[in-house]
Amino acid sequence: MKLARVVLELSVPRQHWSRRRLRDHILEREAGTNSEAHFRRVSNAVRQAGAADASVILLPAYTLLFGVNGMSLRRWRGLPRRFGFDYLLGGGLTPERNAPKKADLWREESLFVASKGGMLVPPHQYGPLPIMLGESPTIAAISSSVINVRRYPEVFRSLARQAIYRSPLLILDMGHNQYGSRYKRRLKNVAAAAQCLKAKKTLLLVSSWRWRGSSSGTWALTDKGNLDFDERIQIPVDNGRTDYVDLFNA
Repeated sequence: MKLARVVLELSVPRQHWSRRRLRDHILEREAGTNSEAHFRRVSNAVRQAGAADASVILLPAYTLLFGVNGMSLRRWRGLPRRFGFDYLLGGGLTPERNAPKKADLWREESLFVASKGGMLVPPHQYGPLPIMLGESPTIAAISSSVINVRRYPEVFRSLARQAIYRSPLLILDMGHNQYGSRYKRRLKNVAAAAQCLKAKKTLLLVSSWRWRGSSSGTWALTDKGNLDFDERIQIPVDNGRTDYVDLFNA
């Protein structure tokens, strides 16, 4: 199986922003002002990942905008079928009227798993979501909620056991703005905890937005260390920016 993560370059250099401030910037400047252009940008990235034989493509948080500020769900659903891959995961934004009344780890976000066979939009999830992508046991998370794989192992133990007999256990993290060394240490703890779940092999992948002009590592780990990537595709976008598609062999 080949995995791909998409990294989208922001229009601004590094800032000390809260997650809410970043979200507002993306809605106001990056995606929300021209949803059709944003759809074409994301479509171009996933098209190139699909052409490179990726079967699972991971997008950052706030990517799959829909409703008032974005495309219809039908258009996002059509990307896997259109470009020949199996699964597309990305952080979306739940309209305020549908958001949970109590605070939760997903806040206004939602998770999309679009596949050839259908689409899953889990309502009101509270942290990482255990799912099956075909034969691949998977834990899907948005940003720092991934740490709950370590905090609440009993939730994910049965999924990890399935990874012994099937594909590796995938942990797919839809990130926000570019992360640093402290977050990577957190992810290493998550990968180590997954090893305690008795999965035969664990692959942890992170997508994110990156600051304008900044460099980006590959942000992929196994339970034994960094995962070497197979290829990086650079995709020019407007105003001199460049998006990345990083490809990995599972």
